[in-house]
Amino acid sequence: NFADEKELVAQARKRLPSEVQLLPAPWGEGDELQLNMKLATGLDIGTMIYRIEAAKPEGKDVWHCTTRGLVTANGANSVSQVMCDKETFAPIMSLWRHSMLGFAEAVYSDDSVRIKVEGKDQPVVIKFTPPVFDNEQAMQLFRRLPLKVGYKTTVNVVSSLGSGEVKLGIEVPEMEMIETSAGKFECYKLILNIGQTFWISNDEHRYVTRFSAGGVTADLAKIAPLTGDGTVQGDGFSLALPKGWRDYRPDASADDKKKAIFLLDPDAIAQSSVHSGPLDSLKEEERVSAKVWTESALKELKKAVKDFKLRGAGIEEIKVGDQTGVTIVADLTEDGKKMTMYGLAVLTDKLAVNLRFKAPADKFEELKPAFDSIVKSLNVE
Repeated sequence: NFADEKELVAQARKRLPSEVQLLPAPWGEGDELQLNMKLATGLDIGTMIYRIEAAKPEGKDVWHCTTRGLVTANGANSVSQVMCDKETFAPIMSLWRHSMLGFAEAVYSDDSVRIKVEGKDQPVVIKFTPPVFDNEQAMQLFRRLPLKVGYKTTVNVVSSLGSGEVKLGIEVPEMEMIETSAGKFECYKLILNIGQTFWISNDEHRYVTRFSAGGVTADLAKIAPLTGDGTVQGDGFSLALPKGWRDYRPDASADDKKKAIFLLDPDAIAQSSVHSGPLDSLKEEERVSAKVWTESALKELKKAVKDFKLRGAGIEEIKVGDQTGVTIVADLTEDGKKMTMYGLAVLTDKLAVNLRFKAPADKFEELKPAFDSIVKSLNVE
């Protein structure tokens, strides 16, 4: 979509930020930061993955910002993309999709932005005085600000889904030490006038190590290279993710026998996860075979959803490495929407593993090759 807009990069270069001074990009050719979210109680509720990389659509040098989010508490899936000028960081285009809130697309010109929101007949055009930035590039923008104790500025930010412009007040009152599973960092504490706080590392990388907003705190869990093998290693199993997929692992307490790893597709369309636990985490009658376990699970599922119907032969056997598992594909209605689910169950003498995929019925066939590749890659010890 971005590559079709040939003149947009040239236009963005004209909008040189005159009020907000930016440091050189601290991420080299790009990086990826994963921050995992918790409530004040310590309950894990999801993850946010921020990726930025150099790109060259139509031969133009740009930064491509991607944000992938998952809130496990309500199943909310989100993804956004912003293409911005590599020199000025001015936004060129943005896309934003949220499974509950909808879809929005914004195209920027010299002094305005045209926003098309799903469900609205007419686009919204917002006039602005440059410089402005897109809300979905804000995390990367914070990394480029010349922060110091006492720093204050105001940044104009466009929210595409809200179809509005916000004056974002920013100040840095102090430094703080932040320790997460990714390391220990001396950070600038960056406070916004909208009730959000961010901590940016005082080093050459300028990592976002923590953010706090609306009763949720997210800590930096992973710093990833732009290229990775996509291998997910669980307790007693492993699998390989297709290109662009990511994983999220909530913290499990020592008392939790069953563990879940969420699998995030790049377009935020599906709900995917792998669940595992010792054999004795199942009911005694379910431990007989993968088929019996699946039959028991389906019996409970039918009580919770509408219009449930298995496809094809129903429960079918499949080889999973050296193990025998079973798969099902079924159609159902959930919250008034037609959905299709795909499941795999494998039992060994010690372990129970279950892969689950669910997608809108009209998107299922498009996603099934990716689902199949994950199923095929599963190796259970």
